Amino acid sequence: RMDETRWNGLFSEVKDTSGNGYHGRAVHSATTLEASDPLVNGGVCRVGNFSDGNYVEVPSFPNIVESFSVTGWFKTQDNAERGQRIFADDETSAGGYALSVGDPGRGRIRFYHRSFNPVSLDTSPNLIANNQWYFSAAVLTILPGNKANKDLYLYDVSGNLLQHVSRQVNGTVEASTGLASLGGEVDGAETNNRFKGYLDEVKVFKGGLTQVEIQSIVDFERAQKNWDGSTRACALSSVLDHIEISHDGQGLTCAPETITLKACQNADCSTLYTGDVQITLLPADANSRWTGGSTISNGTLNLPLSHIQAEAVNLGISSSAPVANNSVVCDKSGATDC
Repeated sequence: RMDETRWNGLFSEVKDTSGNGYHGRAVHSATTLEASDPLVNGGVCRVGNFSDGNYVEVPSFPNIVESFSVTGWFKTQDNAERGQRIFADDETSAGGYALSVGDPGRGRIRFYHRSFNPVSLDTSPNLIANNQWYFSAAVLTILPGNKANKDLYLYDVSGNLLQHVSRQVNGTVEASTGLASLGGEVDGAETNNRFKGYLDEVKVFKGGLTQVEIQSIVDFERAQKNWDGSTRACALSSVLDHIEISHDGQGLTCAPETITLKACQNADCSTLYTGDVQITLLPADANSRWTGGSTISNGTLNLPLSHIQAEAVNLGISSSAPVANNSVVCDKSGATDC
């Protein structure tokens, strides 16, 4: 589901809600965002943010040698970027498979399985636009006589079927023995193949789903329910009310001044917002230098500011992600300006 409010790179922190215990671990600072965040604008409860070469590994995921289906919602920021893995089990290549965006060209998706010939099944070009949500399902149905059917479905955000492609392939399914992952291949595989955007509700089913079953999943999840139609209760999460800037009101050109930034969950900042907040700080001119990063984590960030010109300096934040509900608040030894 990717509904956790924060991932820290710990084992089993990305929860598998199927009951099978195939929990994952966020790698390279993969994180989640509210579905209502303006950058996301879609999904159920929260979604996975895979925009910076990160992914989620699933160490205990089994080696599948039977019919299966992969489904999930995705929103790419670059529909021409190749190798954007939604779900993959392809670390060792032998028997590897994936549902992926961009491999066959701009605006296309691919379902490949290396056990079969032909390996890949692709949609038509230019079906996918940037920064739009889509749902895809990849289905492998094993047949007698060393054959299988591959089916690939693509739906738009309104639940309309954009394309269904199908093909019978030859071969015997071979187990993929490496690590499975969401949002990109693992570090031991092809590391350029990482998703650039947002993913949600990625699932793997035993058996080949029918088109009726797939449409049902689409409709239920569009209605903010679980895939089977049961009620979905989103966990209460914190809201970024505002960001507070504070300092002692005195600075020297010969020494950095420490500026404290707080991410506040309520008006009086008695409760801190504990999610990561990416900020762009002011001033940003040639006379100023901020040291120590641009992410408020766990509610607080202390940053040294060096300014080599003897003059009044106005502090501020030009942008933040997530966006705060209210303007920046300044606390300079009791004053109201920065």
